[in-house]
Amino acid sequence: MDTEFGATQITVTIPYEGEQAEGEPTNMGQVLHTTYDALAAWGELLGSQSPGQTIQIMLDSATTPEQVDEDGRNPWTIAYESLDAALSDTVAPTMVLTADEASLNDPLTAAQQRTLSALGATTTTRPARARSKRSTDTSVAAMFDMAIAEDSTASAALNQAQEQFYQQFMPEERNNNER
Repeated sequence: MDTEFGATQITVTIPYEGEQAEGEPTNMGQVLHTTYDALAAWGELLGSQSPGQTIQIMLDSATTPEQVDEDGRNPWTIAYESLDAALSDTVAPTMVLTADEASLNDPLTAAQQRTLSALGATTTTRPARARSKRSTDTSVAAMFDMAIAEDSTASAALNQAQEQFYQQFMPEERNNNER
C-alpha cells in the first residue's frame, strides 16, 4: 500500500496482488483520492474506530451505488440526523439497557450500522472485492493508521477537519460566542 498526504488531499494506492487472467483487462488494484474533510466526516458519521478503518470502509464501498428513496434520503441522511440528535441530547434514553446493550442499541449506533450496511460494509467484516485481492482488510487499516501517525502535518490536518465537521452541529449563537 502506498499513501500520499497532500495539503488537502490523501491518495491511497493498493496494488493488485492476484494473478491476471489471460485475455482479461489488467487489474491495477485500487486507488482512493479523498480529502481530510471527507475522511473526517465519514469517520465521525460511521463511528469508525480509526482513520484506517474509515479508509477501509471507503475502499469497500466504492463499488456500491448509493440508494436514494422517494423522499430524496440516502444512506447518509439517517447518520447525519442521528448524530445531530445525539449531540443535541434529543436521543431517546437507553437507561433500561445494560452498558453493553446500550452501546450496541443506541439510536446513533443503529443509524451508523444502517449506513454501513447500505454502503456495503460493516464494522467487523468487509466484503471481499471481486477484482482486487489484499492480504487482509485489517492490514490496510493498520498501515494507513501507521502512515498518518508518522506524518504530523497529515494528523493535524485530519484533527482540524474533525473539529470543523462538528462545528456544523453547534448552535449558531454558541458558535459565535466561542470565536
